[in-house]
Amino acid sequence: ELKGSPEVGGLFPIAAQTTVVVGVFGNDGRLILGLKPDDTLEMLERTGLRLVDGRLPRPGKAEVALHSDIIKAKQGVALGGEIGRDVDPNEWMTGRYQVVGVLEGPIPIGVGSYEYIKAGRPGERTFMVFPHPWGESGLKKMLESLPNDKVLVRTYEFEHRRVEEQLTNIDTIIWILNLVTIVVMALATGLLNVIFFLQRMGEFGILAAMGYSRRFLVMRTFLEILWTTLLSWATGLALSHWLLGFIGRVVYEPKGITLSGIDARVISFSLPIPFMIALFSLFVVMWQLWRMDPVSIVERRE
Repeated sequence: ELKGSPEVGGLFPIAAQTTVVVGVFGNDGRLILGLKPDDTLEMLERTGLRLVDGRLPRPGKAEVALHSDIIKAKQGVALGGEIGRDVDPNEWMTGRYQVVGVLEGPIPIGVGSYEYIKAGRPGERTFMVFPHPWGESGLKKMLESLPNDKVLVRTYEFEHRRVEEQLTNIDTIIWILNLVTIVVMALATGLLNVIFFLQRMGEFGILAAMGYSRRFLVMRTFLEILWTTLLSWATGLALSHWLLGFIGRVVYEPKGITLSGIDARVISFSLPIPFMIALFSLFVVMWQLWRMDPVSIVERRE
């Protein structure tokens, strides 16, 4: 049925194994796709992967070509080395495989022999399907229409939803820590702003005595607080971007882990901080300004 669909641009039988690597939150798995010889090069081309060292696995042999990030993450494994549960009891991948090639590209996976991996998993029939450039939505609908009791379909949307569900608990913890950080930083920085404002009471008293309204003084103070806080927040983001890149290059990339940079998600977590600081500072300053007696301030100044 898949071969007869006009939306299908590529259909490859695969046999999959999973090798373990050390991730940011503990052990994680990376797919090793068992492919037939005629399908391997086309699969690499479609996924943007390329062979940069060694060679591709031979049919029927216990050999794999691994992404360079996987090799980095598996400390002590190199081209010509071996992986598998027969080599390391903590490995998820059954058997013993020799690393004969190194891959690079956007997806950290490995490739092996379809015949060899399939022999160890005789009860499974798995296919990887690629759409034509114009047939992605049609292929998705066709795949979702297949009977659930006979076929397990995993689309990009399915995997994305599964990962999001796994990250929900982590997000909750991060948001709790983030809220605590926001409150503490707002109080600390807001108090500094208040101290700085109190040191300028003479200035505000003279301005009020000269005829400037309290509304003007409040607005002027608010704008000062807002632009200094936003400037500090933007500077903090720039420093965080640099520090994240430095830590990624020095600590994580040698382990085969790629850290994402500053994106909309990061901004959504940090953006409440400057606004909370500005609101807390403004509330205290407004309260001081409305209670201010410019005459007594000028008299004390004189």
